[in-house]
Amino acid sequence: MKKLILLISVLACYCAAQAQTVTKIYYYKSGNYTDLEEFDFRYTGGWYEANMRFGFDIVNGSTALPAGEKIIVKLNPFNDPDEYEYTLNAALGPGETVRFNELTTFALGNYDNALRVIDEKTKEGTVCATVLSTTTLGDLSKGNNTDKCVTFKVVNATAINDASLSNVNIYPTVVSDKLNISNVENANVSVYALNGQLIDKVENANGNISIDMSNCAAGMYMVKIQSDNNVRVEKIQVR
Repeated sequence: MKKLILLISVLACYCAAQAQTVTKIYYYKSGNYTDLEEFDFRYTGGWYEANMRFGFDIVNGSTALPAGEKIIVKLNPFNDPDEYEYTLNAALGPGETVRFNELTTFALGNYDNALRVIDEKTKEGTVCATVLSTTTLGDLSKGNNTDKCVTFKVVNATAINDASLSNVNIYPTVVSDKLNISNVENANVSVYALNGQLIDKVENANGNISIDMSNCAAGMYMVKIQSDNNVRVEKIQVR
């Protein structure tokens, strides 16, 4: 029994030595990686939702990995985890670092669980990254371990809804064909799916407008109304 326990312990240490580990998490844009432990994410857009690309460093264990090796990483921005597969373009030696990045969609306000959410009041969010497996070494952590988590703040974020657009009416909230928007003055009106895809846009809208939603798949959508620096965002449902 003691030999069996010792063997299990040795195997556990061996597996740990082989494991890859996420050591840094970045905000990535235009070829630049900004360490989120050192700098907050600076977002200067006017809408509550944005596409953000997270980068992360993975340090290899003690076993060399060949080019073409696939690494599975769980990226968990704001309690909405997804798993991604990456392929090594070149061999990765023991202790060497490889860097990947991944595009996600996040929200500055707590609207729906389908969105990756940053706290509406503090503008803070947490993102975690974990190596789950590789082609050669198989299942590493079984999702029970977290390699790296970073909590950061979104700065320069424009208010989610502006009081100056409170007179604009958006109806119905459950749409089967036409979405109606009234009392608009020199505003751009956009409709987005929850994944950030632009569905329709009306520029320089005035008065009352209608947007055909009859060809849209059932589900939740976001309506953004922007006039100068004033922004209003509302959620609608298509059935």
